[in-house]
Amino acid sequence: MTYLRVNDIAKILGCPNGVTKYFRESKNNVEYSLNGSIYGDTDAQATGTKAHELVQYVLESNEREEKYEKISNALDPIEIGMELPEIIEEIIGNELLLGRVHDKALVKFRNEASDLLRCSNQLLDYLEKIPGTKGKWRINIEDSIHEKVDLIPGSYHKTIFENIIFIHGNIDLIFKYEDMLVVAEMKTGSHQGWKEDTWDLQTQIYIDACEHKYPNKKVRGFAIHKSLDGGFKHINRNPKWADYFVDKKDTIPGEHCFSCNIKAKCPNALIYPPHPR
Repeated sequence: MTYLRVNDIAKILGCPNGVTKYFRESKNNVEYSLNGSIYGDTDAQATGTKAHELVQYVLESNEREEKYEKISNALDPIEIGMELPEIIEEIIGNELLLGRVHDKALVKFRNEASDLLRCSNQLLDYLEKIPGTKGKWRINIEDSIHEKVDLIPGSYHKTIFENIIFIHGNIDLIFKYEDMLVVAEMKTGSHQGWKEDTWDLQTQIYIDACEHKYPNKKVRGFAIHKSLDGGFKHINRNPKWADYFVDKKDTIPGEHCFSCNIKAKCPNALIYPPHPR
């Protein structure tokens, strides 16, 4: 069975020509992780991965408020002592510091993790303003939108270039309360307009997947990042996100081209690195 990963679609902003290089063949009945080891990642990727792990550890707990305080207090002095606190190392391990500039990696992790934890908690505070939901939201992490075995009609899929393509991915955070389900994607690193566009598309795909997987739920979606007003933004649903995958030669040029595997061969690609704004 052929599938696409949500991250691959979003990072090139759903460019039809670019997405053709990301088709994969699934190995049914085999579980796999979309995260994997951080060895070989850039410093920014490794930092983001470990910040995600820390926030997920706090939010999935039944003792969220207590753990939020403990982890927040443990993060604060990192920049002074330049050591990874034991309580945090027990959660994320010490991979982050291996093969990297020690002090630089610690400071970057501390800043990203603190911001992401704060913004994620602000989203939870916002959701708990819904009457009767305070302390009652159940939070799942890395919730999969795909099944162990891809089957029609149950498994989430789209028609792409006139073929049935299954869509795979893991959602950072899912908040559940009665018939309400909230998808949340956590983001780290710098903010750029083209990046925010990819966050929107990624979240829209996950919203659509959850509406397919949980037809009786009212699904909403949010992106979480320190640059966003209040630390998060609401993402509008877009069930027709795959409708423009008709002609494989169509392109959507932009700064996201730098993330594409075929940028060197695409006549319309912008092949220079995205310029920070």
